[in-house]
Amino acid sequence: MKNSYKTLPILLVLCSLTGCGTLSTLRYSDSNISSKLSKSQTRCTTLSRIYSGIFFDICTVHSNSTHDLKGIGDAYYLFDTIPSSILDTVFLPYTIFKQFRFGSLTLGKSNGSDHIEKRVE
Repeated sequence: MKNSYKTLPILLVLCSLTGCGTLSTLRYSDSNISSKLSKSQTRCTTLSRIYSGIFFDICTVHSNSTHDLKGIGDAYYLFDTIPSSILDTVFLPYTIFKQFRFGSLTLGKSNGSDHIEKRVE
């Protein structure tokens, strides 16, 4: 049990250095997240705030991007779902609050707002 307390800080540092999907969605504004996914030409139209790191990785892999390193990038994002699922679970109370308060993030068209209006689903 004592070692598990040491594992979380190490996981957070490693994820922050690699650009973990969870930290990307928690750290940046809605417009930045939408812009990043639009640049990757994702086919996703919304991004749930609950388990957003996993959905961010899936939307990045599920893109129309044709650059030369796409296969390597896809493998990284598929690997990143493991630490993202752990961190998404740790931040679950916060992301549930944000989901109910602001709704899912609408991708593609940015209106310049940090919080997109709540969508009824």
